[in-house]
Amino acid sequence: MGLDRATLAVTPAAMAPAGMTSNLINPVSRSWHVELTIGITLAPAIFLVALRIYARLGLARNLGIDDYVCIVAAGFTIAFNGIVLSLLDEPGGGALGRHIWDVPALRALEYQPTAIVESALLRISNTLIKVSILAFYLRIFNPVPRLKIMIWAGLVAVIAFLLAVLIGTIILCRPQSGGNDNYPWLSIPHRCFAIVPNFTTAGTIFSVISDFYILFIPLHLLPSMKLSRKRKAAVGSVFLIGFFACLAGITNLVIRFVNYLPTELEDFTWNTIDTYISK
Repeated sequence: MGLDRATLAVTPAAMAPAGMTSNLINPVSRSWHVELTIGITLAPAIFLVALRIYARLGLARNLGIDDYVCIVAAGFTIAFNGIVLSLLDEPGGGALGRHIWDVPALRALEYQPTAIVESALLRISNTLIKVSILAFYLRIFNPVPRLKIMIWAGLVAVIAFLLAVLIGTIILCRPQSGGNDNYPWLSIPHRCFAIVPNFTTAGTIFSVISDFYILFIPLHLLPSMKLSRKRKAAVGSVFLIGFFACLAGITNLVIRFVNYLPTELEDFTWNTIDTYISK
């Protein structure tokens, strides 16, 4: 490696465009957008999980497998958000949020291995959330054979996809022997950083499809339920809350494809903030 860490820390990761200059001291940053999103969404999500567990213990006096999976999913979600904060310019001292020409080269290089961990945590937490919902369906729709098949098919699909992504990531990103302790990212094959982002995009596509599938399982029963129109509307409105999650997934997918355009990748530390907001 031609440059030491001290030099990399004061060297911009990219040349500034014509008419602009690099600012490594106090540049404009979009990291607060992600901080605000995490602040608005994470606390209510954890509160709802706690409320669910409290209600289950109060009513049923015990927890089901779906409740335990939900708790584990909440733990991975917290870990994922912690990693995301560490990748931000503020408060984590990471690369994301600034324009690439305002990012020290050292931060840009250190971003890559952490981003791999962040991607894996995202896939695990999303999968566990889906497994928790499907396990809940299995508990309440267990007597219906057709639904059991649909639910088990969903469980197999989401778990198989997670395992495929994790195994692929491990194979592609396994550190090579003889790595440099001062530059640990050099021991990770370049193919890892080139291919793993495609796993994330594939995961987003799969997540959108599976979200709609999971939403379809209970909603397609509504017409045959022996309920008044008012009650059907009430039940449908509850499940349709999940439709907003589907829309968020579609939004993230659109943003991700736009941000993978060559012109956008040139300033990925700034442009990728949009994908984190919609995750």
